[in-house]
Amino acid sequence: MSIQKKLNLKGKKVALIQGGIGPEKEISWKTSQCVEKVLKTLPCSYFVAEADSTLFQQLKNEKPDLAFLAVHGIYGEDGTVQALCELLQIPYTGSGILASALCMDKLFFKNLLLKNKIATPDFKAVHSSQKTSSIKNYPVIVKASHGGSTLGTYIVQNPEELPDALKKAKNIGRYVFIEEYIPQGTEIAVSYLNGRILTPVEIVPKSGFYDYNHKYNIGQTDYILPPRLDPLTVEKMKVISEKVISLTNVRGYARLDFIVKKNTPWLLEVNTLPGLTETSLLPKSAEKEGLSFSQVIEMILSVATLDYPSAINKKS
Repeated sequence: MSIQKKLNLKGKKVALIQGGIGPEKEISWKTSQCVEKVLKTLPCSYFVAEADSTLFQQLKNEKPDLAFLAVHGIYGEDGTVQALCELLQIPYTGSGILASALCMDKLFFKNLLLKNKIATPDFKAVHSSQKTSSIKNYPVIVKASHGGSTLGTYIVQNPEELPDALKKAKNIGRYVFIEEYIPQGTEIAVSYLNGRILTPVEIVPKSGFYDYNHKYNIGQTDYILPPRLDPLTVEKMKVISEKVISLTNVRGYARLDFIVKKNTPWLLEVNTLPGLTETSLLPKSAEKEGLSFSQVIEMILSVATLDYPSAINKKS
């Protein structure tokens, strides 16, 4: 069990870990830039560290008191950087190793949802030796199991498009699956911050679907808070979110992505290190709750911790 002791930032040295070697490094840099603006105003010192092959030595040399993980996707959000921080006994923001790895692997995560009777769109794992001729109902969605920011995600309209989508998805990750497409569903993001479920956001892309372009380019998407849904459906999503957060041991902050149709919420995935940029969803939900961006960053930092409490106790 991780400890939830709140850390006093006064006089602390923070490692702002960004970028890395994964495909989402550019988004990570954007998150890092936004976080850095806040760090400059806090009673702590900080340095920026790149999450690449030099990270271990950077952390060992600088000896930070804690780390803010401004990383996304593989080699950052998947437990890799978390494990390094555990090894060096540096408390870090966000979830621990197991929760990070579990939520990053969409196939494993969806199987966990099924076993716990939590609705998620139907899916089929695709292996290199497995034929896809059994797929009859189109469109479908092809996803890389470890993809993020909709990288490795493709809407396939017919069987002729499927091989190319599978090939592209496999360039993102080794494991690929085909997911049921829920037409005319409402996309909803439910954010979690320090034990609190925030106001959900309804996501309305101005064209197409909520892909990389719509997520990170200002003006491409409309965001509606609270969502235009039946209040009971919104409450149901919050209850599901609390259950999944407890089930996976997610901590600190996260974002859960749903698709809703006919008042039925289907959980797609959990992001354990969601974006913190100008267009990111968690800050929008927090603002609706009266929390400024600076307050969000301070709250995230305040509960930086390790999976193993003994390490923090030794340093206290």
